[in-house]
Amino acid sequence: ENEAIAEHMSALTALLDRHDVEAAEAYADTLQKEQPDMLQVPQIQAMLVLVGRARQDEDSRQKLFSDGRQAIESGLTTASRMADIANLRSQLDALNPKNEAESRDVERLGNEIGKKHERIQKLVDDAFTANFQKAVEEYHSAETGGLTDVRVLEDFRQRFRDLSNAEDVSPELIAGSSGPKDLVARLDARISELNDQAIQGQLIQGITNSVGALPNYRTAIDTYVKQFPKHPLSLHFQNLLQ
Repeated sequence: ENEAIAEHMSALTALLDRHDVEAAEAYADTLQKEQPDMLQVPQIQAMLVLVGRARQDEDSRQKLFSDGRQAIESGLTTASRMADIANLRSQLDALNPKNEAESRDVERLGNEIGKKHERIQKLVDDAFTANFQKAVEEYHSAETGGLTDVRVLEDFRQRFRDLSNAEDVSPELIAGSSGPKDLVARLDARISELNDQAIQGQLIQGITNSVGALPNYRTAIDTYVKQFPKHPLSLHFQNLLQ
C-alpha cells in the first residue's frame, strides 16, 4: 500500500509541476473511481487539495489571459498612435499562454499589432510628407523672390524645426538629406550670414561717419576688426591702424 501511495503522489506531483491541471484532475477522478480507499489516506488528501488549488489558479490565469486578449482586440480597433501600439505590445507581452491554442492567439495578435503598426506608420509618414512638401514649396517660392527678410527666414526655420520634432515619423524622413533637420541647419547659416551682413553694414557706416575724427575713426575700425577678425576687410583695416 505504501508503494501505491508513493506512486500516486509522485504521479500527481509530476502533473502539477508541469501545470497540467486537466491531467491531474483526470488522475484524481480515476483514483476516486478505481481506488476510493486511497482518498482516506492523508497524503493523498493533501495532494487532492493541491489539485483543487491548482484548478483555482488555472481558472484565474485563464480569465486573465482571456481578459488580456479581449483588451488587445479592443485596442486594435481604436489604436491611432505609436503610443497605442507600444501599449498593445506591452499587453501582449503580459499574456501568459500555457497551451497551443493560447500560443496561437498570441501569435495572431502579434501579427495584427504588426499590421496595425504599419498602417499607422504609413498614415503618420504620409501626413508628415504632405506638410513638409508644402513648407518646402513655400520656402523655395520665397527664395526665388529673393528672400532676405530675417523674420520670414526665422518663421520658416521654426516651421522646419517643428516638423523635425514631429512625433512617430520614420527617422529617415526627419534626418535624411534635404529633410527638415537639414533645412534648419541651412536656415541657421543663412540667418547668421544676414545678421552678420547687417552688423557689418552698421560698423562700416560708423567707420565712414567717423572719417576726419581720428580717435573715433580708430575706435570704429578696431570694433570692426574685433567683431570680424577673419573677414578680408579686417586685414585692410589693421593695415590702416598701423
